[in-house]
This record gives sequence, C-alpha cells and structure tokens, in this order.
Amino acid sequence: MGEMWGLDFHHNMKSVTDALGKYSTALFTNHTMHIIKHHNSSKPLFLYVAYQAVHSANSYATLQAPENYIKRFPNIKDKN
Repeated sequence: MGEMWGLDFHHNMKSVTDALGKYSTALFTNHTMHIIKHHNSSKPLFLYVAYQAVHSANSYATLQAPENYIKRFPNIKDKN
C-alpha cells in the first residue's frame, strides 16, 4: 500500500492547513496561552490540554523533534 495523506488536524471542526512542519506541542501551548490571556478572570475556567508529543510518524521525516531539542543531545549520533 502506498503513502496515505489527508488533513487530520482540526480546530473548531475546520481543517488546519497552515500547521505543516510545526511542532504540535508548541501549537497547543501557544493556543492555550492565548485562551488564558483572553479569558475573563472573573469567571471560572477549566482547561484540559492533551499533548501528543510524538517524535516519529512519517516515512519522509522520521525524527520530528524540534531542532532546538535535538541540539541539546549532540552525543546521540543515530537520531532515529
């Protein structure tokens, strides 16, 4: 079977098309911070954030950790 592609990242039921190549942990954190910053602090807020933190998934990019994290461990020679 060949490679299968599709849009599987959504926000409010709409496909997100500008997140390709971005680290989901950073995307989720940034959006979470936006929600907190713009929330009316006189009202309660329950916020559950479920991070994916996946570092391997695709045949074209087997290592998906952000470069700044990879640079922290220069002693690891085989990145995969």
